[in-house]
Order: sequence, then C-alpha cells, then structure tokens
Amino acid sequence: MKKAWILAGAVSYMALTFQPVWAKCVPLIKEAREQLAAANLSKGEEAKVKALLEEADKLSEANNHKEGIKKANEALAIIKKK
Repeated sequence: MKKAWILAGAVSYMALTFQPVWAKCVPLIKEAREQLAAANLSKGEEAKVKALLEEADKLSEANNHKEGIKKANEALAIIKKK
C-alpha cells in the first residue's frame, strides 16, 4: 500500500510540474511573426519564413506541437541570421 501512495505522489508531482509542449508552441510562433514584421529580409527569405510559420500553425492545430516548434525555430533561425 505504501508503494501505491509513493507512486501516486510521484505521478501527481510530475503532472503538476510538467509544462505541456503546446504551451511553448503558440508563443514561439507569435514571437516569430513579431520578429518577421521588424526584420529586413529578402522576398525569398520572407516567403520561406511565412511558409514555415503557416506550417507550424497547421501542425500546432493538428496537435503535433513538437514538429510545430521545430518549424517555428527554423523560421526564427532565418530571421536571426539577418
């Protein structure tokens, strides 16, 4: 019985301290859009960044947040190169 309580406590602790991936996805996409507005990119780079952010949005809406984060990070990397 003691092991069950310890396991329940550990699971509860992890559930309360775990930050979901989706909580990172949407703000990251928003940040990239804000930086894109202020960035001085060529038309080709701007189009690529917009396409990556659109894909990140679609992945986020489809609950594939890990891939959405990857796409948003790719977009941010292009923006920050300039």
